[in-house]
Amino acid sequence: MPLLLALPLSIALLLVLLLALWPLAFYLRLRRGTSPRQLQRWPLRLQLAGCLLSASTLLLIALVAGYWWPGALLHAAGGMACGIVLGLLARLPARVLSGPGGVFVTPSRGFVWALLAVVVLRLGAGLWLSLQVMLAGASWPVSGWMSHAGLLGLAALLVGSALGNVCWMSHELSRQQRLYRRR
Repeated sequence: MPLLLALPLSIALLLVLLLALWPLAFYLRLRRGTSPRQLQRWPLRLQLAGCLLSASTLLLIALVAGYWWPGALLHAAGGMACGIVLGLLARLPARVLSGPGGVFVTPSRGFVWALLAVVVLRLGAGLWLSLQVMLAGASWPVSGWMSHAGLLGLAALLVGSALGNVCWMSHELSRQQRLYRRR
C-alpha cells in the first residue's frame, strides 16, 4: 500500500517543484537575454539549423493537428510569419558593437520582456484551460486565441521570432566583419 502512494506523491511533488522553480527560470532567462553576447559564426549556424528544424517540425505538427483542430496550420503559419517579422524588427532597438575582440550584440530589454510575457501568457493559458477542462468539465474553445490552434499559433510566434533574430544576427555578423576588414 505505501508503495502505491509513492508514485502519485512523487509526481505531485515534482509538479510542485516545477511550479516553484518557474519564477527563477524566468528571472534567469530575462537576465541572460538582456546581457551583451559575442556573435560567432559556428554557434549562429547551429542556432539557425535548430530554429529551422523547430519551425519545420512545428509546421508539420500543425498540418497533422489540422485534422482535429480547425485552422491549426493557418494559425501556425500566421504566427510563424509574424514571429519572423518580429525577430527581424528586434534589430532596431538592439545595440551592436564591433572591434578587434569581435562583434557584440545587446538585445533590447523591451523585446526580451515582450517575449517573456508571451511565454508566460502561453503557459498560463494552457494550464488554466487544462485545469478548467480537467476539474470543472468545461470544454476547450474551438476557435480564438485560447483554442488549441490559437495556442499553437503563439508557439509558432516564438519559434518564428527566434528564427528571424538568428537570421538578423548572422547577417549583422557578416556585415560587421566586412566593415572591420575594410578599415
